[in-house]
Amino acid sequence: LDIRSWAQSVLAEYRGWSEAEIEKQAREWFDALVEPALYPEAEQLVREHDAAGHVVAIVSGATKFVVRPLAARLGIRHMLYTRLEVEDGCFTGRVVDPICFEEGKIYWLQQLIEEEGIDLAKSYFYTDSITDRPLLDLVGHPVVTNPDPRLYREAVRRRWPVRFFTPPR
Repeated sequence: LDIRSWAQSVLAEYRGWSEAEIEKQAREWFDALVEPALYPEAEQLVREHDAAGHVVAIVSGATKFVVRPLAARLGIRHMLYTRLEVEDGCFTGRVVDPICFEEGKIYWLQQLIEEEGIDLAKSYFYTDSITDRPLLDLVGHPVVTNPDPRLYREAVRRRWPVRFFTPPR
């Protein structure tokens, strides 16, 4: 998947839309589909890391319109996400490089590391996708959650912890 080409083609249809319109639609989507599907175990992990004084962040390929409501719901201050170009309050249909995906996540994470003085050797990273392997390789505590098949095989091979969360009822 050429994520840049894919993102550009998808986002082109939003050219000219206002940020307020997108934010409203994304919030409705989050409230209807995402929030009810949050894993209680994941919420507990966030609380545990926060209580331990860890810097907790969401690192996602999604945009702020998806990440912000999730961060607010979980009480997470730091968010790294794919940024969309905006001019005069409206989307241009373009993405700010790099997209927060694979190696692009490391680019955006580097800024947070410097701001917060994060030691990656002591850091945890949770993911379900093989596309996040670059970040799993960077941290001292990689944890695989509800993994896709390729990530599961990699986790077993590398002896990374694998956790399976139960869907909410």
